[in-house]
Amino acid sequence: MFLQILIPIFFGTYGNNIYTADFDTETRTFSNIVATPAHDASFIIKDEDGYFAVSENKDNPGAYTFSPDFKETSHIFSGIGEYPCNIYRDKKHNLVYTANYGSGTISVLKLNRQNRIKKVAATLEFEGSGPKVDQQSHPRIHQVFALNDDWLLANDLGADCIRILKVNPRTGMPSHISDFNLPAGCGPRIMTFNSDHSIIYLVTELSREVYVIRPDLSGD
Repeated sequence: MFLQILIPIFFGTYGNNIYTADFDTETRTFSNIVATPAHDASFIIKDEDGYFAVSENKDNPGAYTFSPDFKETSHIFSGIGEYPCNIYRDKKHNLVYTANYGSGTISVLKLNRQNRIKKVAATLEFEGSGPKVDQQSHPRIHQVFALNDDWLLANDLGADCIRILKVNPRTGMPSHISDFNLPAGCGPRIMTFNSDHSIIYLVTELSREVYVIRPDLSGD
């Protein structure tokens, strides 16, 4: 006899649907699979208000919101940069950020009180490049990551740096303050905190490395 453990998961496919399912850790099988239409949705996040996803469609990039029971509640397919590949929600200011790999920009989307996408509120553009011309001819933002309520980080695979953004405490709108430069040609892709948020682990795509970063949160 064993204890069955089912882990709820959700995933995008670059196809015509996104999915939720239960993963059985003992049998390593999926069950209770539910599909919801979403064209080219590649990256999804979830909180208590529902799901948020980007549509990495070449000709019609956009973003979706879904209710907690996995029903689409809104979408937007205009004004977002090319190939949005990552999404982050600022619940405090009711904003959603998309990291746009193709255009190397960040789109800031305003949500209404029902957590539905209202409009593109701002677009942040950057400059820079790296030595690997085929993938680093211009900025390529791959992730927006919250350091805390006041600061955001954005991985720029194209320019080998982490963009440091200051959040306006009233509006939530970000401003590009400075960059944390990384070795040329490494291509920073994705980062996450450790369990107590004292260390950041950063994975690079082009050099295939893991960097360990200890952020200084003691002041401005």
